[in-house]
Amino acid sequence: MHEMKRRDFIRGATLGALAFTMGGAQILLTAREARAQGVPFRLLKASEADTLEALGETLVPGARAAGISHFIDQQLSVPPEEALLEARILNVKPPYANFYRAAIGAIDKASQAREGRRFAQLNTVEQREFVDLMRQNMLDGWQGPPGPFVYFVTRSDAVDVVYGTMEGYESLGIPTWRTSSRKKVVTWPSSKKSMSSSSARVRRARSMPQCWRRPARKSWCWSRGRTGSSPI
Repeated sequence: MHEMKRRDFIRGATLGALAFTMGGAQILLTAREARAQGVPFRLLKASEADTLEALGETLVPGARAAGISHFIDQQLSVPPEEALLEARILNVKPPYANFYRAAIGAIDKASQAREGRRFAQLNTVEQREFVDLMRQNMLDGWQGPPGPFVYFVTRSDAVDVVYGTMEGYESLGIPTWRTSSRKKVVTWPSSKKSMSSSSARVRRARSMPQCWRRPARKSWCWSRGRTGSSPI
């Protein structure tokens, strides 16, 4: 990171870029760019990344191409207090890799028991049915963090990687520095009214139809071998 010019780093951070290692050098890329360029994973195994991509795409269309596996893998490699993962917000006990590995393992084991194949090998309809059962905590023999909790955490990560970028904000109609600059107008947002409508769009993007919502003043902690309160 010390080899990067401060100006380039600030510009990259503004665009949602993250530090990835490729060819022994550290470069700034978005998760989408990292996936497109085939940046190697630091912590995730190929099979784990496949499951995460399939799950993310089922939860939020576009998550696979947006680089959800690269995003999570990169965030697992930074200090826990700097992570942008939903697991940190919900007070999952670090290292967060333990949670994600346990969640992925539980998904694949349950899928193998139910369908005879890993989750990433299921067709689209089967994946949706599986996720719906996981959301409702109705998968037989589930072994891992509570299914509904896994659903919420990974869906939130998928929403972040798809919509938490310049492209994502623009797709929601939220003014950004980039779109404003094209119009020669500096607005982010341009008024209290636009700020209110922008916030509403983000809330709609992260809304969870037909599923539980996080109760106020409630947090959960999960670590290997121990679960806290079930989200539902």
